[in-house]
Amino acid sequence: MATLIINGIELDDFYNKVGQIVAETLQSQKEVKPEPINKYLTRVEVAKKLNLSLPTLNDYTKRSIIPAYRIGNRVLYKEIEVENALRRIVTSKNKKGQRYEWSWTLPRKASRR
Repeated sequence: MATLIINGIELDDFYNKVGQIVAETLQSQKEVKPEPINKYLTRVEVAKKLNLSLPTLNDYTKRSIIPAYRIGNRVLYKEIEVENALRRIVTSKNKKGQRYEWSWTLPRKASRR
């Protein structure tokens, strides 16, 4: 094992300096966030994920509900844009793209007389 000889510095000062350098290095690595990777999905994968038929997915793509990208003969979707399309619901009463929440209740049975 190699021996390190340091003259002119006390052992406590050496430990403090090494600890400071390690803390700065760890802090700088925490600040660096990797860019999100754009994962592309095929039509079949998106249809399975959203539980849609392929013609319905094609209709949503034509109406710009879910943006798609064509590469050669393939149609691909960005996974993050598919998830964002699920959050954005636009109705005829709510054209501004705000969230519209609704609830569904069971219809009442008609009473027989």
